[in-house]
Amino acid sequence: MLLLQDRIPLYILQRLMTHHSTLSTDSELIRRLKQNQSAAWNQMVELYGSLIYDWGRSCGLQAHDAADITQSVLEKVMNAIERFDHQSFRGWLWIITRNESRKYFSRQNPAEIGTGGSSGMIQMSQVESEDQFGNALEREWREALFRRAVELVRADFQEITWRCFERVALQRESVDQVARDLEMTPGAVSQAKYRVLQAIREEIDRLEHAIDSDGK
Repeated sequence: MLLLQDRIPLYILQRLMTHHSTLSTDSELIRRLKQNQSAAWNQMVELYGSLIYDWGRSCGLQAHDAADITQSVLEKVMNAIERFDHQSFRGWLWIITRNESRKYFSRQNPAEIGTGGSSGMIQMSQVESEDQFGNALEREWREALFRRAVELVRADFQEITWRCFERVALQRESVDQVARDLEMTPGAVSQAKYRVLQAIREEIDRLEHAIDSDGK
């Protein structure tokens, strides 16, 4: 089962999306947000809402607090998008999320802060270099997009097919071992993994390319 805290294998992220595609997505989305297109705001929430939420959780926020922070960040983006002049859209979102999380913690008594809250804030503020920061944001964005695509395609597959995908693609178990455990042929396991990955790739393309097509 794919859990919130699980890291997606890097080879999966590299295979399913490119750095160029995510950059072009940001640029086109910003243009449309500045035009106050309602569809663009819906896509903003769909593409970035879960990422902002995950950042809040990694700061040590409880689930309901992270949801509140997500809403606050989205509202601030709406109010400030016309003045946006940063090089990195996701970097800007991260700065807003970090500031909102710090405001939250500053209002709490030490005993009320969730376990890991202070250490989470320290960890997220200790970025060794701008490159490291950019790489971390890029990976987290790709993971968020991957997770969203997974949510959208999950219902299209039988449980046995999904288990093949999870065990081989995500948990990196051998095809032969999974085939033995599930009483399938290795070829059937590989085909199941491929079908799910292909569906996820197509869903990621849809999420990103919808921005371009809707804006023209």
